Amino acid sequence: MQTAKEKIEHIFRKGSGTFINRCYAIYSIIEEHGDNFGELLKYTFETNGFIESDNSTDAFLMISKSQEEELKNDYGDIVNGIIKALLKRNFETEVDYYEEYWKAINSAIFVSKESRVFALYYALIDKRLPYCVLESGVKMTNMEYRDRQEHLKAEITRMRFVIYNENLFEQNTETASILLKIINSVADEIDSVVLFSYLIDEIQKSSKLSSNSIHRLISALE
Repeated sequence: MQTAKEKIEHIFRKGSGTFINRCYAIYSIIEEHGDNFGELLKYTFETNGFIESDNSTDAFLMISKSQEEELKNDYGDIVNGIIKALLKRNFETEVDYYEEYWKAINSAIFVSKESRVFALYYALIDKRLPYCVLESGVKMTNMEYRDRQEHLKAEITRMRFVIYNENLFEQNTETASILLKIINSVADEIDSVVLFSYLIDEIQKSSKLSSNSIHRLISALE
C-alpha cells in the first residue's frame, strides 16, 4: 500500500493540469491497488490541500472543461446527496466512511469512469471533508450558557474588541494568539468552551470579517 500512497503523493506534489484530471490519475491508482480502498481514499483526502504541486510533470487531458461541466450537471446533486447521507451516519473510523464512499461512487449510478472520477473530484473540493470521527461535545441549556457569559463578561469584552478591530495586527497568527490567550486565561474548561463558542458565533455573523478572514483565523487557532 505504501507504493500506492507514494504514487498518490507524487500526483499531489508533481502533477500539472486541471485538478479533475489529477483526480483521474489518483482514482486510477486507487482502482489499481484492489484492496484497502478506504485507507487509500482516506490518505488522499487528508493529503489534499497540504502539498503544493510544482507542476513538473506533463499535463494530460482525460476530462475536458466542457465534459467537467456536463458531469457536474449530471452528477453534482447526486454526489452532494451521497456525501450528505453518509455524514449523517456515525462511523467508528474514518476508513469505514471512505470505504462506504468508494462503494457508493462505484455503484451502477455512475455509468463511466469519468463519472466516478468526478465523484472523487467533487468530494475532494467539498469543504465538509475530510471526514473525522469526533468525540461528543459539551451541551448546556440556554440559561446556563447566558449565566456563564455574564460571568465571563470581561474576557468576552476583550475578545469582541479583537474580533471587530481586524487591523490591530498585521498577521492572523497575532490575532489568533491573543484570542487563544484570552480563552486559556480561564481555569475552568467549560468556561473555555463558552468563550470559544462565543468566538465562533461572533466571527460567523460579523459583517466586518470576510469569509476568507474567518477561515484563516480559525485555521490559525487550530
